[in-house]
Amino acid sequence: MNKFFNYTDVKELIPKKPHTANKYDFGNILLIGGEPGFDGAIMLSAESASKSGAGIINIFSLSGNVQNILEKRPEYMVLSKVDDLKRLIEKKITIIAGPGTSNYSKLNEILEIIHNDETNLILDAACIEIIKSNKFNNLPIITPHEGEAAKLLEINVEEISNKREYYAQKISDKFSVITVLKGYETIITDGNKIYICKDGDSSLAFAGSGDILAGLIGSFLAQGAKRIDSCLLGVSLHAYSATNSKLKRGLTANELIDLIRKNLNQ
Repeated sequence: MNKFFNYTDVKELIPKKPHTANKYDFGNILLIGGEPGFDGAIMLSAESASKSGAGIINIFSLSGNVQNILEKRPEYMVLSKVDDLKRLIEKKITIIAGPGTSNYSKLNEILEIIHNDETNLILDAACIEIIKSNKFNNLPIITPHEGEAAKLLEINVEEISNKREYYAQKISDKFSVITVLKGYETIITDGNKIYICKDGDSSLAFAGSGDILAGLIGSFLAQGAKRIDSCLLGVSLHAYSATNSKLKRGLTANELIDLIRKNLNQ
């Protein structure tokens, strides 16, 4: 595939859904996040994963606000006890850790639990920091914006902005991860190949956009797509749906999720 791509180039990578499939065939996802005051972020990731085809959604709520989540989405399994989290991670599962988190130091106990080489792992927001002190063998996916990328490498944001491809690749090489460097022309790299999405514009510049992307990548990964393919699909469908909304201003998170589902089913 070419270095530059859009949704049309990769839509054939969408996992097929046989008529005989059941919910377990299409992914068991665990989302960890939603600190007090940030419950909305983990809900957006969950909605994105669910409406793009994931079979089972589990949420470990850091705020413990179980009832509020269940009132909105009774079909989700919601956990708030660490022991429940341990039992769930023993199963084959895709983990999205980070939506709605801002403080890595408060997450140490939980992040130690998810250090499991058998799981598919997407790290977002504060949870991206785990790769600085832990080595994974299963090539986690991280989804930093430029500020988070600069923090990982301990350099200025301006340096990232000026050499996005170089530093995205450097992060992947240094930490053994797949990097999805968000921003205009989002970059995906495993340290070897680099892909740049040509879809997307400033209509994606709103709170919750990154949470939706994390859920989307996790959904495709849980459904059986390869790691890189999940990133290509998630990034391009997310961007394509925003661009084709024709809304330069005022696109909201829930509107984008519904557009993603519509485009996915066309």
